[in-house]
Amino acid sequence: MFILIFAIPITWSFLGEINQKIFVYFVCACKVLTSHALQKSELDEAFTKLLKMNKLIKKKYGQEKISPNLHLCLHICECAFDYGPLSSFWCFSFERMNGILGSYKNSKRNIETELIKIMIENSFLDYFLTNCDDNILNTTLDIIKPRKSAGSLAALDDFTSDEYQNFLRLSLIEDESAYGTERFSRLLMKPCKETCLPNYILDLLVEFYDSLYEENFVPIYSITVPNNDIVVNYKIIQYGRLRIGADIYGSVQAARHEKSSYILARFVQEDGSIDIYPGQVQFYFEHTIYLKNSRSLTHTLALVKWYRPVQDHRTRYFCQVDDDIKSCNVELWTDEFYDMRRDSIIPIHHILGKFIRCNFKIGTRKIKEYMAVIPLNKKISF
Repeated sequence: MFILIFAIPITWSFLGEINQKIFVYFVCACKVLTSHALQKSELDEAFTKLLKMNKLIKKKYGQEKISPNLHLCLHICECAFDYGPLSSFWCFSFERMNGILGSYKNSKRNIETELIKIMIENSFLDYFLTNCDDNILNTTLDIIKPRKSAGSLAALDDFTSDEYQNFLRLSLIEDESAYGTERFSRLLMKPCKETCLPNYILDLLVEFYDSLYEENFVPIYSITVPNNDIVVNYKIIQYGRLRIGADIYGSVQAARHEKSSYILARFVQEDGSIDIYPGQVQFYFEHTIYLKNSRSLTHTLALVKWYRPVQDHRTRYFCQVDDDIKSCNVELWTDEFYDMRRDSIIPIHHILGKFIRCNFKIGTRKIKEYMAVIPLNKKISF
């Protein structure tokens, strides 16, 4: 985790150009390989980074520095393609197995024998369940099948493969955008309260609905005479935290979880291109509107303050190598927010992930300080 988040910001100013490239290649490859969801294109990219890293090490320090581990790391991507993410089959398998074993009930005395007995019984049950044709027997065995995962492992059971792919598609906003009413596995968490939106945020919510539906919406405070417009009420249910899979997102409202309130989301620019913006969630909320056909729709949304980008393109991608903006996962932004506007309200489906922020200084004589944005891998698995 330290390598993925803080290694580049801390060591960048102490490294020469070649060592910077070596480090960037290594961090980028680690980011892909430690992800819980892998794609073939990402594995190919990780292999390319590791290969470039080895070539630079050989060029800088000589062939004798290419250790067996550096040679074997070139086969990691192939292993991940065959067996899945490293977290599920290799580097961290003992943690995963310990969690599964710990979920089984035991007497806390003769644990080894009891666990072996449980595993043998479960293997027999799995065999009968997969080879059973009789409906009555199948129903009976279903009652005594192994219980669901508990604790942190249970969070990983929320998504099926199809649900996860649909969630990714909505967060990428490439094919279509979410409305906030789509169903998927998520949990809004305390602190929770019923409250009313102030007028200036209610106006933003009206703009949000205007952009989604082919209807005219008006805030409730502006109603003077009856009309055909759809009235937007100011009442909401406000939440401080959100759980998607194993990821818990905080907000400014939940002060103890403010560190996890920093999120990333994609926006379509005026020229049609898509860019990723960092922001800080103020709170999550559910809001219900009533359409003209008397149908009610409940939207699950987030109120976010978005950070302003730096003006200079090279400053934003200061840690890039080979003039490739995708070569490094660290971007530099200002520490200032945009004013609240329509884009400050987004469906929670558009949340791309979390990021860690830290200070990053550029220059020797005239030092300028920026906010480094470092994305975190999602913990969602299936």
